[in-house]
Amino acid sequence: MYRLKYADDKGKHQKLYEELWDRLVSRRGMAKTTDGEAIRCLARFYDERCCNGHCNDRSYECVFLTEWLEYKDINFEPEINDEMSDEDLDLLVDVVVLKVSQLWEGKI
Repeated sequence: MYRLKYADDKGKHQKLYEELWDRLVSRRGMAKTTDGEAIRCLARFYDERCCNGHCNDRSYECVFLTEWLEYKDINFEPEINDEMSDEDLDLLVDVVVLKVSQLWEGKI
């Protein structure tokens, strides 16, 4: 059985994810940038999977991430929703973290 890697602090880009979180995500509410909000939405969606089994509505996060990926011209094939596999969820984290990292390289 697959185990979510970022939930165990063993994600492929764990350190980078944590750095981006610390620098781009507000302590409360929405992030100040769309890239920071992508990281925040990703974390909320991921946490919902790990801790609550998707019992709370995370449609905002799914829509935001889908639109953010489209705006950044990133083709992410699995639909972002409660039904996506754990493997695809970890892949989504990898893709978003790498793109945000590239966009903010040298700026943070």
